[in-house]
Amino acid sequence: MPAAYADTRWLIAASPGTTITVAGTAYKANQLTSLQNAQLFQDDGLKNRMRYTGTATRLFLVTAAIELGRDSGTGTIGGMFLFKNGSALTVPVQMSVRLGTGANDPGEGALAAIISLDQNDYIEIWITSNQSGDVCRIRSGQVSIVSIT
Repeated sequence: MPAAYADTRWLIAASPGTTITVAGTAYKANQLTSLQNAQLFQDDGLKNRMRYTGTATRLFLVTAAIELGRDSGTGTIGGMFLFKNGSALTVPVQMSVRLGTGANDPGEGALAAIISLDQNDYIEIWITSNQSGDVCRIRSGQVSIVSIT
């Protein structure tokens, strides 16, 4: 493969939940993450963030497989989003899932997008619920970022 090729995996671990203060509003998932095979990316020591460290602007195929659950509250529909630099993408990338009531009943979904990244741009996973006050968490997940240019 060419030296410019980058294939990075980002594992998401179950960790403290995220309170959905306003139903339908996206909040950054408060998840512990770890990078594997981290070519051209770093996590900045922050939760749920992958920062592009390359110098050239590139297109990346970003795919995510995620299990989203509810720790407390009454919401029945959850949402997952890909955000770039703390904002929704120009064309929003999102997935709605059914929220189960316990740790053994998460909703599962996938996200995919082609995203242009400049040096120091970053990607995060944000989540929501259809009920204010719910505490939701990503039970498990994996994000893959592959350079396509």
